[in-house]
Amino acid sequence: MKTLMILSTVPDERLEMVLKEAEAAGYETLLCARPGDSADGVSADRIVQADWDDAEQLVRIAAAGNIDGVIGVCDPAVIPAAKVAEALRLPGNPVASVEKLLSKNAFRTLQEQSGVFYPKHAVVTGPEEMKEACRDFRLPVIVKPMLSSSSHGMTTLSDMKEADRAFREASQTSRNGSVCVEECIENPSLRVVESDLFVMGEEILWDGIRYCYRLPQAPLRPVYDVYPAALSEQEEAEYKRAVSAVLRKAGVRIGDFDVEGFFTPEKRFFIIEINPRPAGHYTPQTVQFFTGINLAKLLVTTAVGDTAYYEEVKNSKREQRWHYLLDHSVFSEKDGVFIKIHIDEGIRKHLQVTRYLHGQKEGDRVKNIIDAVRPIAVMIFAFETKEELEYARAHITELVYPVVQEDGGCDDP
Repeated sequence: MKTLMILSTVPDERLEMVLKEAEAAGYETLLCARPGDSADGVSADRIVQADWDDAEQLVRIAAAGNIDGVIGVCDPAVIPAAKVAEALRLPGNPVASVEKLLSKNAFRTLQEQSGVFYPKHAVVTGPEEMKEACRDFRLPVIVKPMLSSSSHGMTTLSDMKEADRAFREASQTSRNGSVCVEECIENPSLRVVESDLFVMGEEILWDGIRYCYRLPQAPLRPVYDVYPAALSEQEEAEYKRAVSAVLRKAGVRIGDFDVEGFFTPEKRFFIIEINPRPAGHYTPQTVQFFTGINLAKLLVTTAVGDTAYYEEVKNSKREQRWHYLLDHSVFSEKDGVFIKIHIDEGIRKHLQVTRYLHGQKEGDRVKNIIDAVRPIAVMIFAFETKEELEYARAHITELVYPVVQEDGGCDDP
């Protein structure tokens, strides 16, 4: 029996996903959680707690557990997992490769070295240094934590009078305290191209490409995805060229990578980021729902050296089960107590799946879309025609929304 070591925060929907696939494959699982994370109710065969910053401790735990593979499924876990894989000569990516992808500044340098589009950028240690660095930058600029998850801690500045606050928020969110600043490449459409790609050596499975939309009131927060992404032949070629160039230059060789970017007015693909782990919010399950490709199974099996499912997928004929999908992350516009999700009757017949995120249930307090760590739920809608999809896409936050009880009353019309 093979043993898979998993590094994950708890709770996490990606942990739930990989544990299910490991069990289905007949693998034993060793969950390594951080101190303070409660693993109550987690179905791993063995559970240990360890300091992920202590690589020697992790390697000792892995060696004692006779593991055959290791994966990290969240941002803070992927570098420690890579260190274990490298030390024990297990399938995985070089530590240096993962570090380049996760560091906001190192990633921009990697893009520059790869010959793809990138913005001006700098690492800064304080607000005054940030103001000085931005003298040659075109406003607005984005102030980012160098190491962080999702869009947390990011601020877009059109006026450097807010530099002190923006630097403070970014440094408090960054896992290493460092902050970077870069020119903001504007995307008025509020639509990006996002994808979950699977890499195996020199080959890439591109099936998980989709459009991802944001809202004007929360331009850094992904809210809903649309499948498929209707890229032109030219756009698809530029997209694959840019992403392939960066992945090759980084030296990655295996795993699920979450890519986000958009096309500039000059038709160059600007890669916002590439995360060396599965996307959250049940995205791999939605990719499977649309394409039939089980990204979680690919991740789990290849991590222990089993490439049978990868070969099956690589050589299979792709057949979409649905014509069009809309994957909607349900956020609240305001803080309050979650009562229910309102679903307009006109769209209810298109609902296929509802998945509540861990810790979200009726009667709980929820945060507004800017401050929330995760959505309340993820809902998948399927459509036969593009016209049906486009209507739902344009009106989704009016058709589907959480009813929230504020201190002054309920917002249900």
